[in-house]
Amino acid sequence: MASVLAALEELKHQSWFKGQVVGVEPLPSREPRYAESDPDLPQVLTRYLAAEGIDRLYSHQAELLAAARRGQNAIITTGTSSGKTLGFNLPVAEKLLLDPSATALYLYPMKAVTQDQLKVLGRMEAAGIALRPGIYDGDTPPDRRARLRQTARIVLSNPYELHQILPWHYQWQRFFAGLRFVVIDEAHRYRGVFGSNVAQLLRRFRRLCRLYGSNPQFILASASIANPEELARRLVGLDFTLVGGDGSPRGRSWLVLFNPLRDPASSAYTQVSRLVAHLCKFELQTLCFVLSRRAAELIARSVRTRHPDLPVAAYRAGYLPEDRRSIEADLAAGRLRGVISTDALELGINVGGLDAIVVFGWPRTLASFWQQAGRAGRRLQDSIVVFVAFADALDQFLLRHPERILDRNFESAVIALDNPYILKGHLACAASESPLTKDEITADRQPLVRELEQAVILRPTPAGLVYSGTDRPHEKVQLDAIAAQSVEVVCAGRIIGTIDHSRALREAYPGAVILHMGDTFLVKSLDLAAGRAEVEARDVDYYTQVVRREELQVLEKLAGRTLAADVELALGRVQVTEKFPGYQVRKDGTLVSTHPLDLPASQIPTVGLWLAFADPDLPAGALHAAEHALIGLAPLLAMCDPMDIGGTSYPCFPGFGLPAIFIYDGFENGIGIAERLYHQFDRLSQIAAELLRDCPCDSGCPACIISPRCGDSNQPLDKRGAAALLRRLVP
Repeated sequence: MASVLAALEELKHQSWFKGQVVGVEPLPSREPRYAESDPDLPQVLTRYLAAEGIDRLYSHQAELLAAARRGQNAIITTGTSSGKTLGFNLPVAEKLLLDPSATALYLYPMKAVTQDQLKVLGRMEAAGIALRPGIYDGDTPPDRRARLRQTARIVLSNPYELHQILPWHYQWQRFFAGLRFVVIDEAHRYRGVFGSNVAQLLRRFRRLCRLYGSNPQFILASASIANPEELARRLVGLDFTLVGGDGSPRGRSWLVLFNPLRDPASSAYTQVSRLVAHLCKFELQTLCFVLSRRAAELIARSVRTRHPDLPVAAYRAGYLPEDRRSIEADLAAGRLRGVISTDALELGINVGGLDAIVVFGWPRTLASFWQQAGRAGRRLQDSIVVFVAFADALDQFLLRHPERILDRNFESAVIALDNPYILKGHLACAASESPLTKDEITADRQPLVRELEQAVILRPTPAGLVYSGTDRPHEKVQLDAIAAQSVEVVCAGRIIGTIDHSRALREAYPGAVILHMGDTFLVKSLDLAAGRAEVEARDVDYYTQVVRREELQVLEKLAGRTLAADVELALGRVQVTEKFPGYQVRKDGTLVSTHPLDLPASQIPTVGLWLAFADPDLPAGALHAAEHALIGLAPLLAMCDPMDIGGTSYPCFPGFGLPAIFIYDGFENGIGIAERLYHQFDRLSQIAAELLRDCPCDSGCPACIISPRCGDSNQPLDKRGAAALLRRLVP
């Protein structure tokens, strides 16, 4: 195998290379740090470790074991392939060895990861540890389900299945009564709407554990984030200790910054396929992460077409389980030279260490980037990580400021515990599982409980409040949705997903092209009253964009401070009214046609921050461009998708009579994003000012202030005015 540096040097001599490598940054290597278990592990576990070729524990594994032995809840945040799985398996196995009635629950955000963990636990059981593990999810056949409930000591599942298990908790009395540990892997994924729902699910789960006399310890494993202890506490409702020092070794590695804009005549997809092929031809086993299923298939097909001798494959959700297992096995065994994957391979699936990682498009969070980058490096060999940037503000900013990647100032994961839409659904579920007692209804929940009683969803009984609705509440509560009303997306009679009512107006209108799991669909009809959008699978070469007009009203100011002599920053409750007069058809960023829409206005009560300027003469273009810059970089500080937030600007906001910029959560009553940005606004304004200062364009481009999501067709925009305005905000 050629060295990674030789492959990188040879890249510069390829005919298609136009100077796209704009930087190469060394990544730190480290020696391993070990620690002893005190007291020693049981002999059967020691024999298992010896059979696995492990004679010493890394320091973080020993630290996690010690915390678990002390009875503490712990969250571990060491890097990819650092041995986190062994770290939490050891205390669980030790507890099950010492207590024959003990059980444990392992939760993963995706079903695919459970198969890998089952193999690991199977090897532990073969060493003489009676774990009796089993996977319990939507694919588990009915006869095996009953057997697992009766005999399993470790159950591997996911939050969606747990949500369906809780109404049938009486079938799990043995398992719940013996529950000693709950392991939640990939905890950084539990954020936003999904994390806020799972937080309420876990509170319902712990409530039923108490009913059966158990009080399990929790172990969370996560990628690095800014607020691991806060995330764990808000997610589970308990205090946690942090295990963060990584004792595993790392070989030499380099971060390569690749800008496809250096070759405007060639698409970024073509350049990435050439890059992957080049690395594979150098016998570097390469994993390329992409943001959609479609991209994975297109790039894999392009590489195979140009180089039929190269063994490469696409990998994504939607493949049959046996096909995914085959690809994983071929990659781990070295039979595949390259794999192009969605983030499905970002999670803890064991495919070994790799020589090269290509990250095509910023994967929304710094935590995900380093989770993907951590796949590089095996047996301390050299490796490279190539970041290929999109032509948008966030990606291009990071290319110009690689220190923002290298410093690892991770984003904060946001969970909302007070969103009434989420709470009401889970209160109904809890009451259907076991009566809600007076002690469980805190003062802040009482107004919501009264609403549910008035709607005859809850009714009082001597045992407490019970569910009295006509529908099964667990079917109404979607863990990845928030609104009281939702729209089912239906293709050929099959529900392929759900979308919030307000988002349906923005994204699922008749004629819209929507992406679902990386595939494209054309919306044929939208029936808001029936909550149904009919779509058909359609492979199109264009995209659609709704024309949106926003009106905003401030309902209540919650906090505020002065940024400069003439600028106030505030946080508060707002109501956003959105109108949708039409939509645009675009191809490669160019407007093709405009079509009218007849849709009702949408009103969203949410939480937002705003800037109010005392200067009444600020140009509308400067305000608009500054708004785009701030929103474009917001995901660097709050772990959110760009679609999770909205914004608008006013040359004269009617509520103040002054110029103003608003940034708000795109979900009813908010999920904490605007609040996080309010507290981090000094950093946000600083990096937004740097974005405009360092972008070489004259009047604005997609790499700084032109946004593909702008409902006003990016008019007007004043880059120089925005740069001056943002400089005033920097402390």
